[in-house]
Amino acid sequence: MLMKMRPSLRPLRVYGESIESTDFPYPGSSLHISQKAQRDSKPKLEIRDITLHYRIRRPSNPSWQEICAFDARVRRREEITENEVAKYKQLLSHARTYELLRHDVILCTCSASCASSLTDHLHVKQVLIDECGMSTEPETLIPLVNYSKLEKVSEPGRTIRSGIWLDWWVVGGGDGDDDL
Repeated sequence: MLMKMRPSLRPLRVYGESIESTDFPYPGSSLHISQKAQRDSKPKLEIRDITLHYRIRRPSNPSWQEICAFDARVRRREEITENEVAKYKQLLSHARTYELLRHDVILCTCSASCASSLTDHLHVKQVLIDECGMSTEPETLIPLVNYSKLEKVSEPGRTIRSGIWLDWWVVGGGDGDDDL
């Protein structure tokens, strides 16, 4: 649905480090992910246009050439020093920040929402948790405790203190009744 709303909304899908490392490995990034986990958690091809770790490798990102050049070296199995890996990580960080600051809607899992690339650079005011009934309570709390300036969360027609029991959160609105 968000894809149809572009360009009025600028969504960005952020995957966890393990998914990015599977798609674009580099020395020291092997997290020993099982084959089944890799198969089950592949990024969807149809949203690659809005996926962070692909967007940073496109000409619209100022760091794309350096990132792609390093990726090519990894594919050719060239020897890469620890210092070069450290510089590459910094480059990825700058490229991610560039993309994050140019998007309105960040899509990620509750667990991925605590990544420093998000918490250090975004001023999140609204959190929507789709199908939160499928998550554990601690997992659902991750984005709520990592962003201190969240606005009131409400369900259409009534305000609630904690939305962890809802299947879909609607942020803002409500009838202003804070006594629930």
